[in-house]
Amino acid sequence: MKKKLVTVGCLLGTLFSFSQVNSKDYNDLITKSRLLYQAKDYRNAAITVSSAVRMGGDSTPIIDRDRAAYTWSLAGNADSSFYYLNTIADMENLTFENFRWVTEDEDFTSIHNDPRWKAVTDKLFDKARNTFYISKKTIDGKAAVVQNYNAGFAWVTHENIDSANYYLNAAIDSKDFKFEDAYNIVTDNIFRTLEKDNQSKTLRDKIFSKLNKTYIPASAFVKTIKSPRRLLIDGGHYNLHEINGTYATLAGTLRKSGFEVSGFEGKFDEKSLANIDMLIITNPHPDRIDSINQRIRRSNEPPRWAAAATLSAYTEMEASVIENWVKKGGSLLLILDHAPFGQVGRMLTAAFGIENRFASTYDSLSRDPAVDTLTAKTILFTRSKGLIGKHPIMNGVDSVTTYTGESLIGPSGSEVLLLLPSTATDLDWIPETKQYRNRSAAGRSQAVAFDYGKGRVVMLGEAAITRPSGLSVANRGNWKFILNILRWLAREKMD
Repeated sequence: MKKKLVTVGCLLGTLFSFSQVNSKDYNDLITKSRLLYQAKDYRNAAITVSSAVRMGGDSTPIIDRDRAAYTWSLAGNADSSFYYLNTIADMENLTFENFRWVTEDEDFTSIHNDPRWKAVTDKLFDKARNTFYISKKTIDGKAAVVQNYNAGFAWVTHENIDSANYYLNAAIDSKDFKFEDAYNIVTDNIFRTLEKDNQSKTLRDKIFSKLNKTYIPASAFVKTIKSPRRLLIDGGHYNLHEINGTYATLAGTLRKSGFEVSGFEGKFDEKSLANIDMLIITNPHPDRIDSINQRIRRSNEPPRWAAAATLSAYTEMEASVIENWVKKGGSLLLILDHAPFGQVGRMLTAAFGIENRFASTYDSLSRDPAVDTLTAKTILFTRSKGLIGKHPIMNGVDSVTTYTGESLIGPSGSEVLLLLPSTATDLDWIPETKQYRNRSAAGRSQAVAFDYGKGRVVMLGEAAITRPSGLSVANRGNWKFILNILRWLAREKMD
C-alpha cells in the first residue's frame, strides 16, 4: 500500500539529524511490525510498533512514528493514528518530504474525512515551510533540486498552483537536474493535478527540452532528425520497464531529437512492427506481478527461480515475427536482467542465437565503491581493466556500472561490449537438489552487439543501467553507453 514518494536517496531526510535507536530489542520490534503489516495484520502491527516507539521515546526516528500512525489508521483506530501524527507535527526541522510521507500515503485514507486530518497536515505543512525557507539559503546542488520539487508538490496539495510552478521550475532550471529528478516529477500522481490548469504540458516540455540539451549533443542524431526513427517500447508483456514508467523520461527526451516514440500493448505480429525502425524490450513477465507472487508463495520456491515466474512471456510466433523483422532491417535493444528474466525471455534469445544463463551475476571484487559500499551487487567495468569492448558503441566510454544482472554469450560474429571480470560468478538454483550453486562467469559478458541480416541487435544482461537513477550516475559512462547504443541502432555515424 505504500506508494512511491518523490525522494532521491532520502537526501532531504538526511538534512536534519533525528536521533536513531539502535538497540536489538527495538530493531526486532520494528522488523516484527513490518512483517505483520505485510501480512495485513494491522492491529498487531500497530501494537508492536507502538511498543518500539515507547521504547525509543524522544529518540524514535520520524519514519517509525509514521509507521505507528499509518498502521493504527489501517487498524481502524483514528485516535491512536492522530496521536502519532501529532508527535511528528510537534517535531522541529520537518521537511516537505516529511509532509509528503503523510499526505500522499494511501494508508491514511480512512482518516481523511476526520476534521483532525486537515489540522495536523496544515501543521506539518507550516513546519516544513519554515524549514524550507531557512534551509534553502544554504543548500545547493542535488539537495536543492530535491528540496524544490518537494516544495512544488507540497504547494500543489495546498492548491497554490503559482507557487507549485515556481518551485518546480526552480528544480528544472538547476544545473544539477538529472534523469532521476525528471522521472520523479513526470511519473508522480500528484502531477496530474496541474493538468487542470494546463500547466503539466508546459512543464513536461521544459523538462524534456532540458534533459535533451543536457544529455544529447546536437550532433548525436543528425540523420534521425532528417528522417525520424520510429521507436517502439514494449509494454504488452507485463514489462517491468515501459514507456509510462521507467522509460517515460527517456522517451520524452528522445522525441526532442526527432524520434517518434510510442508504447506497445498486446502481442507482436507483422502488423504491429510494420513501419517501426527500432524496438526496445526490457524485463517482461509472463503474467501480472501480483498474480505471480501469489503463486510463488504457494509453491514455496525461490522467487527468482519459481516455475510461476519463469514461464515464457513470448510465444514462438512472436519470437519468429521479431526475428524476421530484425532480419529485414529492424533494430532491437533486448534487455533481460537477472533471474527470472533470462528464462522469461528465452524465446527471444534463442531466436537470435544468444546463450544467456538463468542466473544472477555477482562479483564482490569488482563492485563500484562510489555507489555500492555494502551489498556488493554492482559490477564496475573499466577500460583500464580491459572490460570495455572495442565496438564503436564503446567510443568515449571508459567506465560502466551495472547492478547484478545475468551473464551471456552472443552468437558467432557478435562483439562484446562489457566483458565480465574473471572473478565474476553466476548464482542459480538447482531444483533437483534444492540448492543454490555458483559457477564461474569468466569469459562471458553483460552486453553484446551484432548485425543480423539487414538489422542490428544489442542485448544487455542488466536493466537498472537504463533506469533514470542508473543514467544519472555521476563519474561513470552509463548514459554515454546507452546513448551510443541508441545511436548505433539508429544507424548514426559513430564518433
